[in-house]
Amino acid sequence: MTGFKLELSSKREYDIAVNAVNEYRRLVQQHEQTTEFLESKQFHMGDYIIKKGTSYFDGVFGTGEGEIGKIVGWDFEYGYYRVYYSERMNFVGVREEKSESYAGEIPVHLLRCKPFEPKRLWVNVGDSE
Repeated sequence: MTGFKLELSSKREYDIAVNAVNEYRRLVQQHEQTTEFLESKQFHMGDYIIKKGTSYFDGVFGTGEGEIGKIVGWDFEYGYYRVYYSERMNFVGVREEKSESYAGEIPVHLLRCKPFEPKRLWVNVGDSE
């Protein structure tokens, strides 16, 4: 987009704005890479799954057997899917073997969930100026 104008009162504000845009672009790129990676997995970005089995932590988080969720990412460090179950449990880690594809009626709160919708950005402003 060209011709966009933003009134800034200082070099510090300019630096912060640039950092924020760069951070947003980094998040978009990360999401695109994750979506591409998930194409090689059993479940893809936005797929609906149902939880198989229950562990101690599943009981703590309320994500036991039969819970329906939506794939919203991949945890590269630990090698599992990030699954959205509800607003309260929006990035629960689930292993592939503990999930199966879900094709039934999708709860409304899962239909509304977008796999990528940043609500806030963390920008380091301490180095600006």
